[in-house]
Amino acid sequence: MQKRFGLYLIAYLAGVASAGAQDFRAPGEGADWSGLDDVARYHVEETEYQLEAGNLDAASLEIQQAISLVPDNPTLLMWAGDLYLRRRQYSLSESYWARLAEMFPTNALVLSRWGGVLYRMNRLDEARKIMRQALEVYPDNMPVRFHLACLELAQGKVQEMENLLRDLTLADITAMTGWIRDDPQWLQMLLRPEQLRLLCEWILRGGRPPESTAPLKTLSTQEALERISKAAGAFRNTQLAIKNGDWTNALAALNVVAETGVTAPHVRLLHAVARFQVGEKEQAYQDMTNLLHQAPDTPRAQYTYGLWLLEDRRFPEAVKVLASAVRTNPADAEPVFALMCAHAAQGQFTDTRTLARGLSPEQSKRIAEWMTEEDSLSRYLKTNAEMFDWVQKTIREKANTPTNETPKVATVSPTEIPAAKSAAEGK
Repeated sequence: MQKRFGLYLIAYLAGVASAGAQDFRAPGEGADWSGLDDVARYHVEETEYQLEAGNLDAASLEIQQAISLVPDNPTLLMWAGDLYLRRRQYSLSESYWARLAEMFPTNALVLSRWGGVLYRMNRLDEARKIMRQALEVYPDNMPVRFHLACLELAQGKVQEMENLLRDLTLADITAMTGWIRDDPQWLQMLLRPEQLRLLCEWILRGGRPPESTAPLKTLSTQEALERISKAAGAFRNTQLAIKNGDWTNALAALNVVAETGVTAPHVRLLHAVARFQVGEKEQAYQDMTNLLHQAPDTPRAQYTYGLWLLEDRRFPEAVKVLASAVRTNPADAEPVFALMCAHAAQGQFTDTRTLARGLSPEQSKRIAEWMTEEDSLSRYLKTNAEMFDWVQKTIREKANTPTNETPKVATVSPTEIPAAKSAAEGK
């Protein structure tokens, strides 16, 4: 079962690593320096060396020399824009990003960096305009969405802030708590205390309104900032612990996250996974069923719950939950494969075959690979050698047959997720 858990966790860690990064292409990426004369090449190389060494004063001298010799090189202009932002020379930094925007008027990286500098300079109307342009080009870029949300909130537009930061992923929350912790002073200058408190509370809830059954206690602005800072540190510890395979410390860190009042569904899912991994299964099942009742659309939650039930040989419940996961996202091969295995575990080989016949070529390719591995799920298919061989042959044929058909789903009666009490009691 570890492989299937691993896929979720790898995605989480990769998301955390990239959430704060500008992962879209820079203009002039992979710059060609071959046409430079010896003097220009020397200053470019010295600039790069000083920047890598963190010698910003020396880098500033070298980059001015390099730009005087190669004035329109986008890589050098970007280096300069970033360098002077780090030196808090915002006007100088802005001049380079404005120049790049003239050269690359639709490049999302340039627009977002330019808007960020304008944001720092308190030129908020201009920053908002530029960041909206960037968002049109790259709508999923979270740094842009976050900064634009702060600008909208500063103008009293709470709904716009909420729309920009709605249904945050675990990686989004991890990144944003870090941004606020690392630079609270700027937000305190930009936002009124009640606005800053609203922003913090919205992020701690994962970009969702408070549960009507559990009204959120109103925090002071200082309490909200302290919780954000505490959560940021705990998220960092969680990330490191999971990378090291240390679920005990991961759970301890997630317990700290919970103490800060984070109620985001993605965080609750990971918390439940950590409990399950360290053997706190009864509490993990309770947490998961509560999550599915309150936030049934949480990605991967039904699938993860179904895997637990399958691992614990609670096959009828596993079939119900995994069937629901397949109906939610029929194109995802993982819950389909798990459901095939759950049917096989109960001797429901006809349902297993029905699912196999409905696979798309892409799903078939992935499942064919899993069936050749020593995957813990495949053992359920191998309980019937004839059926296993038939499924393997069928998906191999489908993997090599292009089709535009929508993946089919086995006919299963719609069934609600088992109640928390039943799950905890193992019924």
